[in-house]
Amino acid sequence: MIAYNDLVQSKLYSLKQDQYYFSPSAYLGNGFYMEPYLNYVKSKYPAYIATFDSLNYSYDPGTQTYNSINYFYSIDSLAGSVTDFTTGMSFEKRWSQFYLGLDLAMNRIDKKEGYQSGVSFTWYLTGSFDYYIYSALYAQYEADHFSIHHNHKMGIQFFKNSWIESSIGLGEFKGFSVNKGTLLYNMPDDIEWRGALCIKHLLRNRVEISLRYVYLKKNQEYIKYVSSGFDQNNFQTFEESLFQDNYNQHLFIFGLNINL
Repeated sequence: MIAYNDLVQSKLYSLKQDQYYFSPSAYLGNGFYMEPYLNYVKSKYPAYIATFDSLNYSYDPGTQTYNSINYFYSIDSLAGSVTDFTTGMSFEKRWSQFYLGLDLAMNRIDKKEGYQSGVSFTWYLTGSFDYYIYSALYAQYEADHFSIHHNHKMGIQFFKNSWIESSIGLGEFKGFSVNKGTLLYNMPDDIEWRGALCIKHLLRNRVEISLRYVYLKKNQEYIKYVSSGFDQNNFQTFEESLFQDNYNQHLFIFGLNINL
């Protein structure tokens, strides 16, 4: 984002994403499952370039000063696009009450390659789907940078075929893919933490509907041009400063899953 004279030019920007996810699952026997996956994301956006065009002013010969200084800029729009993806393989060993998973993935986000591994643990407290606890820890290595991300989830069946689920995500998000690559965050803003609350209901054992609320605590950087005074010709001069902006994002997601 760019700010000039305290006006943030945020309405100029928009983003469209096309996302394709493919994941077959195979049962290997003895409670072992294998699931390769691929998540392909194509982002399209307008890239804006600001160009200085002209300067209008008036000059007072008596006081030898310049007055009514006005700057004029033009903005051109260019079509930009970027392609990101994650590909990986997950393995899971299932017992009656415990599921233990291992995930290996390679991400290519913003022209950078990162390799990550993760372990997950699910505990169905009563041996059924009435109560469950899920925790996952991911580690990533990217361009000599090591980072960690972890997710935690708890679900309760409060009515027949109906569940309520709460979750929280902590650590670095940018460049990570989690939940077998279904979640791939490739935006420039940083997520400080993520929380979610979801209600799910199963219809006729094949159709699941859900309503999910997601809260994101995010941070962004933007450039701001601040007046620093006047030069020897009484022209106004500016300094470029980098500012931090913390904000909240709220998402409401309706889901429909059909098991064939």
